[in-house]
Amino acid sequence: ASAAPVASYLVEDSVGSFGLSERTVHGIRFYQAQASSLSAARKARNRAIMNMQPDITQFESMFSGPFPFKSDGVAIGRPSASFEEEMQTMITFAGGTIDTDTLYHENMHQWWGDHVTEHGYQMTFYKEGLATLAEFLYAARRAQARAGGPGTKAGRRAFQQSLVHTFNSTYRGKDGFWTVAPSNPTPWAL
Repeated sequence: ASAAPVASYLVEDSVGSFGLSERTVHGIRFYQAQASSLSAARKARNRAIMNMQPDITQFESMFSGPFPFKSDGVAIGRPSASFEEEMQTMITFAGGTIDTDTLYHENMHQWWGDHVTEHGYQMTFYKEGLATLAEFLYAARRAQARAGGPGTKAGRRAFQQSLVHTFNSTYRGKDGFWTVAPSNPTPWAL
């Protein structure tokens, strides 16, 4: 059940045997569901990343505003029959594994993509552009930590330099990334 409006493409029915846990951090309830058939070692590796979600959510709130829902979470399914997707308030991961970079991306969709629905393809930038920015912010956050952390001058400089480097390398890329205006994409170029 959802008290918030939800776009139909953000609803999934995950059927199977899952272990479920929950905890509340800063007033947001975080759910963790993993396929019961995963090995204990795999579940532990997944859980280490899943446990980062409250921190990731708080970090992304600095750029996107207050978290728009009462809960957030991750469901890790066993089969690789699907792909990672930002279901509203519950991110799904397929194939029994999770990774931090994708978690940053999919979690940002809770603001951009889940809270802002698509009217047409021209709105895709607000979904994928800002979720991709979350990946760049994650890389900058790692650079900041290696340089001494957010409370240091070197850390702040490393954060900024990482973002500039990522932008410049993407902008100079020859893969056609900048050949489609974000406001005028085509279905085959999304």
